[in-house]
Amino acid sequence: MTSTEANGSNWAGESERDLLARLVHDLKNPLSALVSFAEEIPAADEADRADFCKRLVSSAHRAVQVLDEFALVADLRSGRLEARAGECDWGAVVRRAVADATLAASGAGERIVSKTCAAETADTDALLLQRAVCGLLREVLRRTCEHEPVTVEGRADAESLIVRLAVPKSCGCRPGGLRLDSALPGVELARRVAALLGGALECDGGCGNAVVTLCVPRVLPASVAPDHGSNGAALVGESVASA
Repeated sequence: MTSTEANGSNWAGESERDLLARLVHDLKNPLSALVSFAEEIPAADEADRADFCKRLVSSAHRAVQVLDEFALVADLRSGRLEARAGECDWGAVVRRAVADATLAASGAGERIVSKTCAAETADTDALLLQRAVCGLLREVLRRTCEHEPVTVEGRADAESLIVRLAVPKSCGCRPGGLRLDSALPGVELARRVAALLGGALECDGGCGNAVVTLCVPRVLPASVAPDHGSNGAALVGESVASA
């Protein structure tokens, strides 16, 4: 098993100019789609208009999600962000992250196989974890074949909260299967959030599947949590796309 920490040099040396270039690149597709579908809607027949509207909404969610994601990465890089513990339901956190990723990716709902745990109480920063899982899932969806399934498994043991994203090794868009570059914004976000909460992000070739695992302590370590905490669980119900 190889931790993405091994590629940490890819991130540490990246300038704010590089981050801005990545932001512009990631915004081009959803913004171009917004313009394209908006131009097509007036002349479209009823059936096509409904489809265009659905795609337009998906593109709008994606554009807002990109901005939200990059703002969070910038805060994590600067060290301005503090983890805030609060009681939450880990299963609900993962389900909300899946819903957010689905909003911003047309057709993603049909590809995701969810095996999320039932209610599991945790004491951690639920909103940060929700955003990390959403960003990671978004990158996996983008980097795999359009019709291949992505299995999302959220579980917990006595000490840890775990989410595993698995795809068939053969379905990656590049030869050799799934490859998640540590410079991808969703991967950087997940890696930095995991580290902030006292955990890690790891990749594993596995047997037949490519697996990405995010694991953090079930209870936020005292060395991480600030004294003036606010309940992160209060934000669990909010969509990343609307935050």
